[in-house]
Formats: sequence, C-alpha cells, structure tokens
Amino acid sequence: MTTEIVTEAIETVENVLLIAPAETAAVKEAAGDMFSNLKFEPIEFVNNLSYMGAGMFSIFVVILVIIGAVYGLNAIFKKK
Repeated sequence: MTTEIVTEAIETVENVLLIAPAETAAVKEAAGDMFSNLKFEPIEFVNNLSYMGAGMFSIFVVILVIIGAVYGLNAIFKKK
C-alpha cells in the first residue's frame, strides 16, 4: 500500500513538473528502497509520549519566561 501511494505521488509530481521518465525510474526505485522496511507499530506512539511530554513542558516553560520578561520590561520602562 505504501509503495502504491509513493508511486502515485511520484506520477503526480512527474505530471506537474514534466520530469523525464528516465529520472522518475530512479526516483521510484529509491522510494521503494526507502519504504521497504516501513512498519506500523502503535506501541511506539506510547513509548514516545514521555519525549512529547518533555517537549511540551519545555515549550510551556519558555512561554512563561517570555511572559515574565515582557512584564519585567513593562515594569522597568513604564511611562509615569
């Protein structure tokens, strides 16, 4: 199924960009090699939740630091 999707996408790009067929043959072969060992393993999503949580927490902390900096600058340079 994945190879069919890749082949269809390559044909679409070929039609839009008018690429020569010899070039697309090499692209199809490379795409087939690239996706040949692709597996769908839902447990990997669960295994990566800790990394996603750490990333989201880090973004939250950075947003809090930016908000604090803005409040601090407003307090320092407030017009009287």
